[in-house]
Amino acid sequence: MTDSKSEIDQSTVVAWLQAKKYDEVLANYQGFIRKKVVEYISRFKYYSQFEHDFYHEVYLYLRSQTLPSPAFMEACKTQNVFRFYLAKCIRNRLNTLLSKERQKRMHTTGLEDLLATNEGQSQETDKLRLTTANAYCPETVYKDLQERLQTQFQIILQQFTESLPKVGHKLLLMLKVQARVDVNALDVGLCFGKLRAKAQQKLLGLLSGQQYRQAKDIELMKALAYYFKKYRKEKGDALALQRWINQYISGDKYTQGIMERLTISDQDVDFKIHNKRWFLDFVYEYFKHLDEGLIAQKTQVVPIQQKRLKNPPNKGRLKLQQG
Repeated sequence: MTDSKSEIDQSTVVAWLQAKKYDEVLANYQGFIRKKVVEYISRFKYYSQFEHDFYHEVYLYLRSQTLPSPAFMEACKTQNVFRFYLAKCIRNRLNTLLSKERQKRMHTTGLEDLLATNEGQSQETDKLRLTTANAYCPETVYKDLQERLQTQFQIILQQFTESLPKVGHKLLLMLKVQARVDVNALDVGLCFGKLRAKAQQKLLGLLSGQQYRQAKDIELMKALAYYFKKYRKEKGDALALQRWINQYISGDKYTQGIMERLTISDQDVDFKIHNKRWFLDFVYEYFKHLDEGLIAQKTQVVPIQQKRLKNPPNKGRLKLQQG
């Protein structure tokens, strides 16, 4: 793998391109590509959350479009400018990706933007607040939006638990863990089945209290991976468990995440939660309000015995990702 200081002989690069060894080129210039993406995205505070996605998109674009291009190879054959052209293609692709994200953001307002303080705000966020200031008063609208999002969130969770109970109850527990909501015996029972009293007590102690709220995600994932392996016969480790819940929260190129599905449309403006930290704060508040009776409990709890029925009643079940 090359970095900004190392250099591969130009003839070697041309030979790889002619032999269509594009993966060889990318493997040796991976550090160079990542460095260019990091430098570019560092200028845009809000969009830093897309750094990994942008890098992935750029990498695929170089592999499928740039390196196979006859014009690109011809330029490299005639002049010793491979790195220059590569950097230019990376920058052009990043410009396109950033433009697409900005276009999407123009029509959405994040709840975090409505409540953001002036301290540390970017100019882009300030402009966004101004565009919605005439239609909305943040202090009065936030509670209504929050309640409507909570209703949507409850419906989404209900769809999971009714369509795929095993996935749904795992998702409920993992969302609570991500938001550091105290997990109760019902959560544990629905997710793992009947545990011995000692094992249940140990798990509940792990997933509640001050130490739990201060624990790092990876520490909790390592502990939980043991229970998923033993009681649900799952093979994934702590990192796989973290990827699983991240995918359900944020989604990917093929699956829409919960954050994307949570949308309130009003007066030609879509309100969403863009930031994962804010989403987890929202999840924490949701379960807190649910426990306090401030939200009507509509989600049906599916007993363990019913989950094990060979032919459970079919009520228009959704096709959701297994996990």
